[in-house]
Amino acid sequence: MNLMRRGFLVLAIVLACAVPGHAFKEGGQSCAKCHTLSETEAAGILEKINMPSAKVLSIGTSPIKGLWEVDVENQGRRFIIYVDFSKKLITPGPFIDYAAKKDITREKTEALNQARSVSVEGLSLQNALVIGKADAPVKVIVFTDPACSYCAKLHGEMRIVAAKRPDIAFYLKVFTMVSRDPKIAKSIVCAKSLTMLDDAFARKPVPEQDCASKEIDENMKFAEGHGIDAAPALIFPDGTLQLGYSDAASLEKRIDEAVKNKKEGRRR
Repeated sequence: MNLMRRGFLVLAIVLACAVPGHAFKEGGQSCAKCHTLSETEAAGILEKINMPSAKVLSIGTSPIKGLWEVDVENQGRRFIIYVDFSKKLITPGPFIDYAAKKDITREKTEALNQARSVSVEGLSLQNALVIGKADAPVKVIVFTDPACSYCAKLHGEMRIVAAKRPDIAFYLKVFTMVSRDPKIAKSIVCAKSLTMLDDAFARKPVPEQDCASKEIDENMKFAEGHGIDAAPALIFPDGTLQLGYSDAASLEKRIDEAVKNKKEGRRR
């Protein structure tokens, strides 16, 4: 559904909510005063749109009157859907605050996903490329794609952190979330070469290599099974997940928080 069609849908819902008798009681009470949406009802809606195993995390009113905002987790991924008060229409957004020039839906979705945790049980680091000292006590797992511009930016920031903090190492798992041509990623994995990954990010030629490694397939399978649908993706020592780029200062702070949380036996 394109943005224009979504806009018409949201407008239709808002207008419907504004009709007397449909959404307001006498006295001008807000829509939320006379409508409810239970977790059971929301789960039923999700099942009807082919998400029977999805979990409803929370339900609240949306920034636009006449809609519920439902936080959902499905196959390890967290996102938002909006349900109108008649419980007949839904939309994934996005809702844009044009005055503030920000995507409200995206910001809330990112916050939801920052609170996610991922179990790395069964994830082998044997073939990972390492930035920092391999015996560093603090390990951060990073899913990266040589064709991803934000991965390239993060790559430089990780080098800054590792140079400053010998106690931190980044274990890079190469996958093809963005790559149209997997040959470059395959060559890097076959050579087990961090230098080749550096060259790929610098848009330098990477010599083609081939091997029987299933590393990329296994990394993609892990990502898909844990709701990792963007690059880069970082798994911190306490199991929390970050999708996307951070600068060195923010990255170091987040790692220190994760180490503290792990020691205290809690997650964000």
